[in-house]
Amino acid sequence: MAKPAGQQSSAAADQRRVARCCPALALLLGLSPLLGGNPAAAQAAPRATASTELLERNWQRLDAELRALDQLLPADPQPPVGDGLTTPALPANLIRANQPPQGTLQPRQSLPAAPLALPTPQQLRNGSIAGLSLEQALAVAFANSANLQAQREQVAAALASFQAASGTYWPTLSAFATGAYEGNRTLTTSLQSNSWLPAPLFSPNGLQGSNGLPTAGPFYVPDGGYAAITTSVTGFEGGLQLNYALLDFARTPRVLAARASLEQQRSTYANGLRVLQLQVSEAYYQLQRARRRLGLLLNLPPEITPSASDPIQVQPRWPLNLEESLLAAYRGNPELEAVLATRAALAQQKQATAAGLLPRLSLFAASGGTGSQTSLSNIELGGGGCCGSTALPLSAKNGWDWSVGLSLTWLLFDAGTTAGQARALARREAAAAQQYAASRNDIRLRLEQSFFNHEASLAKLSSARRGVAAALEAFRDVRLRYTTGLSSELDVSITQDRLINSLVQRLNATIGVNLTYAQLLRELLPMPRNPAEPLDPQLQLKPQAATTTSAPTDRATAPPAPPTRTTAPAGSN
Repeated sequence: MAKPAGQQSSAAADQRRVARCCPALALLLGLSPLLGGNPAAAQAAPRATASTELLERNWQRLDAELRALDQLLPADPQPPVGDGLTTPALPANLIRANQPPQGTLQPRQSLPAAPLALPTPQQLRNGSIAGLSLEQALAVAFANSANLQAQREQVAAALASFQAASGTYWPTLSAFATGAYEGNRTLTTSLQSNSWLPAPLFSPNGLQGSNGLPTAGPFYVPDGGYAAITTSVTGFEGGLQLNYALLDFARTPRVLAARASLEQQRSTYANGLRVLQLQVSEAYYQLQRARRRLGLLLNLPPEITPSASDPIQVQPRWPLNLEESLLAAYRGNPELEAVLATRAALAQQKQATAAGLLPRLSLFAASGGTGSQTSLSNIELGGGGCCGSTALPLSAKNGWDWSVGLSLTWLLFDAGTTAGQARALARREAAAAQQYAASRNDIRLRLEQSFFNHEASLAKLSSARRGVAAALEAFRDVRLRYTTGLSSELDVSITQDRLINSLVQRLNATIGVNLTYAQLLRELLPMPRNPAEPLDPQLQLKPQAATTTSAPTDRATAPPAPPTRTTAPAGSN
């Protein structure tokens, strides 16, 4: 085929530059006749090349020019390798990821690693590939997903908070006990006598002794008398105390807020199940491109690589129309109910905060007993003694007490702090209402897109099936023409390539139908809100009015090999 004039002139210019730079190289390449465009030189060139002596001189000249050219080129920073065909080996994990599964996934292999553990190098090197069906993948994901397990813990925490808030309706009963030891020494000195008191008990001669002589009264203390006493006291006190809030306007809103928070966590858990099922389905349908992503979603041990074991089987047509799908998506949707539960929790928190401005009435009661033992030792008297009270070397004291009453508290002024907190919660409640509207619109948009994409995918699948039928018919026709000598091998190869492409298009269309079906199923699939309830993977929507039928299986089968040629086509040699 002739080249354009521009390309011919450009090629000729390049050849002239090579000839001027390296004449010997140009002579070997047969470009010398192009120098100057001289026809006589072009005719003499074959005779010159025929001469062995001239050829040797040209080789020597070429070798000198190449050595000079090597000196002009910069040195290679890295030494050349001995074998130019040597290439770095591919990572073993990259090659092993495309190997067929070594067997089905066993229950012991699906156990996740510890939450705080990291994979070891041996686990990353010594791996295996296990096959599992989509239903098995969903069951493993529901049981092992780290995000889902964290959401289960959040539900359990919300349940515990609700139970704790519900306990405020009951009184609190507490026991208390104290024990102590105390020791001290006191010195009492009389700075003035008490004989001036008008009573014979305080007089120094107020009483008559048994011998008939006057003696001091029992309470008489002379001037300068003192008494030093060491006292040791060991005591114990214990009892029961009852507190009961009879009137608390913030108690019920707090309990309702905790209950709404529990419903919000449960709805979030159910919505997480939907999202996880969609993610696992997408990863499973696109396993050739996302095998490791499926392994991360399943939270499998690092040495396990999952592999799809199900055939590419198309899901049935979506059983509901668009209007029915929208109504069913809004009914009991955990995503919307989570927003409603959040709004209800904010409303109850606002009520509980506003109740801080109202009075609070509480009942309190206490009952207990006390006991102590006192010992006096190291008693010292001087200067006539002091302080004529009775001194007991060892004594014990016991007692019981009880109390009951009402407590009323009423916040009268806090500079608007409580009212401001209530207004902030009211604004958050209004924001939750707008979030509900946004989620409702997002659900409708996602469902409409999935619905229309599902219909389009079904149309593509139907077209792809017709394309496969047409490609098969064309392949049969060209095979018959080839066996009779009316067609060439090129026609058979082209037709076979078209048949393979049509089969691949049918498989891609099948995956598209399954993906859009999984997206629709994500919006309507019923999920339990309690993590303790059993969970069975559901791959298809089963409404009462819809009946499901098994769909044919689409497999990637290679077309038959071209038959052996028996008759040569016309015009062949």
